[in-house]
Amino acid sequence: MEKTLRFREQHQTILQIKKEINKELTEEKLAINAKRVRSLLAQLAGHLNVHLAMEDQALYPRLFKHENKEVQNLARKYSEEMSDLKGKFNEYMKKWPSPLAIEKDPSTFIKETKEIFKALQIRIQKEDNELYYIVDRVS
Repeated sequence: MEKTLRFREQHQTILQIKKEINKELTEEKLAINAKRVRSLLAQLAGHLNVHLAMEDQALYPRLFKHENKEVQNLARKYSEEMSDLKGKFNEYMKKWPSPLAIEKDPSTFIKETKEIFKALQIRIQKEDNELYYIVDRVS
């Protein structure tokens, strides 16, 4: 786990911020705490962008050149999947640029936040349990 420890720690930070946002996902709480939630979303986006940049610059290039074709293919698969999720997350962030946007349509915000968080959760679990597992053994 040594080789992927930093990536796993980043996942934990992302999941912790997600957990804090989830506590606020009711219309009543958003009416009071939309500013805090938007601030937490900005933190989440910042941590996620750093994490993805590290993967794109340090992890995937090394795996693309690995001697084992299965490792190369797995890296390509993960890289392509993440590109799609990153695009969806960026669109989500553009749709909710401010506390006011959240306050104007809290029910849609809640629904879309739960959807994007579910996708992030699934991705993080897959990386931790499959990709990083393999990286720790073959690198």
